[in-house]
Amino acid sequence: MTIHEPIASSPLTREIARASASPRPFRILILCSGNIARSVAAEVLLKLHLKRNGLDHVEVESAGTSDVWAGHETPGAILDVLAEYGAGGFSHVARKATAQDVASADLVLCCDRLHLAWIYEMFPVHFDKKAFLLSQLLGAECQIDVADPIPSRTRDSCPLGESDKPALRRMVAFINTIVSVALLPLALSEVGLIPVCEVHHG
Repeated sequence: MTIHEPIASSPLTREIARASASPRPFRILILCSGNIARSVAAEVLLKLHLKRNGLDHVEVESAGTSDVWAGHETPGAILDVLAEYGAGGFSHVARKATAQDVASADLVLCCDRLHLAWIYEMFPVHFDKKAFLLSQLLGAECQIDVADPIPSRTRDSCPLGESDKPALRRMVAFINTIVSVALLPLALSEVGLIPVCEVHHG
């Protein structure tokens, strides 16, 4: 599987700008493994920054590539950390992504390469068209995984707790940086420009 690069010529800002002329919303789906931490944080932070920029024609949802945490509410630890960014006051129940979720999305943002591989295996028709790493919002060559802050968790363990907050803060800070920099051209009223902070990694 090769991570593709079309996002370099059509970054998030340009796609959102084009979508503003469409009668239907621009839909973004964010994926992680269990939809309990990474994708939830990315969904909430992206919604926050879109709202701050007055972009109400963009819809953002998140889901998991597995059902390991399906039905679990977002733990208080992640709610507390997101509240530190002004993104509190929300509720979320983890769920697994469906074929309809992927098909109806205009852009699928994956927290790491395992989630991209899942798209490639389960929905290959959509892989080259709209599936990217979340970090590629900064440029096609910025292929950095958002690491699972709690990789050893199991279905029977407490999903997230107070002791996990340092790892969660690092994760949320990284995601917030990606989202805020990716939307910077819109914040500066320069819609259509490729983000100047294109990161080269590798």
